Amino acid sequence: MRPVQIYQGSRRVISPQEVLYLKGNSNYTFIFLATGKKILVCKTLKMLESCFEHHGFFRTHRSLLVNLDFIKSYDYSYDGGHVILHNGEVIPVSRRKNKLLKATLLSNQNLKLSMGFMYSFPT
Repeated sequence: MRPVQIYQGSRRVISPQEVLYLKGNSNYTFIFLATGKKILVCKTLKMLESCFEHHGFFRTHRSLLVNLDFIKSYDYSYDGGHVILHNGEVIPVSRRKNKLLKATLLSNQNLKLSMGFMYSFPT
């Protein structure tokens, strides 16, 4: 997997495999790493999405981009639901992204999902 270069004062190289998720906040984005560290960069989530989208990341919400490899379970309903990451963080899923996320996870995991149930994915 090709590393992504992030500029935070100086250039920093980040492997997409170590990123749990990205959270946008106006013109800034927080990058949450599997090590527990949080990096603030002066770029919008949309700008960073183009760097991470080919590395198994999914936009679950207007302000969130999640690494699919770190999803432990997915609890969905008509209002969207949420995913739970391996570190226990709960990430909301918007109604509009619900069906696309289900299809993406099914194609990656070959699991059968039913409305109103929570499914756990193998680690």
